[in-house]
Amino acid sequence: MLVTLLVDTGFGVFFAMTLGALVGLYYGDASMASYVLLGSLAAIYSVRQYKDRAAIVKAGLTIGLVNVMSVLAIELLRQPPLTLPDFAPQAGFAYLGGILTSAMASMI
Repeated sequence: MLVTLLVDTGFGVFFAMTLGALVGLYYGDASMASYVLLGSLAAIYSVRQYKDRAAIVKAGLTIGLVNVMSVLAIELLRQPPLTLPDFAPQAGFAYLGGILTSAMASMI
């Protein structure tokens, strides 16, 4: 999000793809790489038409929603039965991560 706000959308997409690849290599997990890439692309899409500070807050809500959907998709692809007690904390932290991302970008 911050790279898109400071430079431009094209470089933000390049940075998101690079970051996703590096995270995937570091953790050795393709699902983590896809999670990072989807969240980053949601952030880029959300702030590309940045006009006021409220756009960053709206972007945080969008990023949180995309993060929750990413976690849901990853958990459904792993094939074990998905239960609410297992999914709820992951979804909560994913949504909180999106909101904190926008808060930190706004502070910086």
